[in-house]
Amino acid sequence: MPRPKLKRFIQMEPKYSVYAPKGAGKIKDEVLMDLDEVETLRLVFGEGLDQDKAARKLGVSRQTVGRTVDIAGKKLADFLVNGKLLKIRTDGNYEFVNKDSIKESDK
Repeated sequence: MPRPKLKRFIQMEPKYSVYAPKGAGKIKDEVLMDLDEVETLRLVFGEGLDQDKAARKLGVSRQTVGRTVDIAGKKLADFLVNGKLLKIRTDGNYEFVNKDSIKESDK
């Protein structure tokens, strides 16, 4: 039995929870992405943080960030290449934090 997921600290919620290719009509296949996967991609690729700094902001290990980047990248590629629907799951063990509440040493 796997360990329960640790609480992840999320700074920014996505504007939308569903994304679809324009003009695709009704799409049957979907890709489910967890909110912490979106936040990890945002920190690493959007803010340009290295995995250590991203891990501190999320409250997880660097290895977890590396694994999450790999999983989320594959899901994103599946969405883009195969024209699937992308749904972001917001249920989970998350705590929304203000960017100002992160300690300077964690930046």
